[in-house]
Amino acid sequence: MTRDELVRKLRDLRRLERRLTGAGESGPTQLWCEFFSIGEGARVRYPFRMLQVFDRQSRERAFREYLLALWVRIGAAGPVVSAQDQFLLDELGLSADARSEDVRAAFRRLALELHPD
Repeated sequence: MTRDELVRKLRDLRRLERRLTGAGESGPTQLWCEFFSIGEGARVRYPFRMLQVFDRQSRERAFREYLLALWVRIGAAGPVVSAQDQFLLDELGLSADARSEDVRAAFRRLALELHPD
């Protein structure tokens, strides 16, 4: 992934968080800021330089970990709008007609994979 592609992906994730949380175009993206930074020197879980040297699989794990945390945060606040549901279901590898049990199982599987403790 080139530098520009990575910047674009990170900005897309930040826009997604804003849409899902209702923060608007320029609103805060608190969770995104805990996970990522496009600039240098930020103390985040996945600094930009780290994402640049990650292989594809490692980057995907970082993005999935963020999406899972975002889903959990939004789920605690209430239901998610259907357009965003489809994006998150795709990230979980589920179809649009997935049952709540399937979603729960996918989250548990992903949580165990990302946070074994």
